[in-house]
Amino acid sequence: MTIAGPLLLFTNRSTRPSLSRSPKARPRPTAGVVSATRRDIKSEATREFVYPLEDKGHGINEILAVNGHEFLVIERDHKPGELARFKKITKIDIAGATDVSDLPTLPKKGTPAGVAPVKKSVFIDLLDRRFGLTGDKLPAKIEGIAFGPDLPDGRHLL
Repeated sequence: MTIAGPLLLFTNRSTRPSLSRSPKARPRPTAGVVSATRRDIKSEATREFVYPLEDKGHGINEILAVNGHEFLVIERDHKPGELARFKKITKIDIAGATDVSDLPTLPKKGTPAGVAPVKKSVFIDLLDRRFGLTGDKLPAKIEGIAFGPDLPDGRHLL
């Protein structure tokens, strides 16, 4: 879960409605797509969006707000060390994504006709050897990201 001003954003992956924070909780598939829910803290209004996973075996375990419509998301496989094949921080934009709150289900693959998912782009590929994170000590799960203090030259520290 992340907070951006008066907004919360979190993902729903479970097929157990009790784990969904959405007031319109319903079973969801567990492969291929994840729903991301945006909730206005003041009005409690919610909107739900489709986040397509790069692979049905991937997971998401961190979301960091950049602003009110852009977020950084850790999407990763569940493999440690040299077995790891996918660990990326993606940047998503929910502007223009279709609210799927009223859909009773989401497909296991792809998105329903007429539904625009969140826009995704690779922000950082954590398996890029330039970062020195690969190798036998790489954990299966990268657990968190946060912004630090701004640098003297105005850049942001992640």
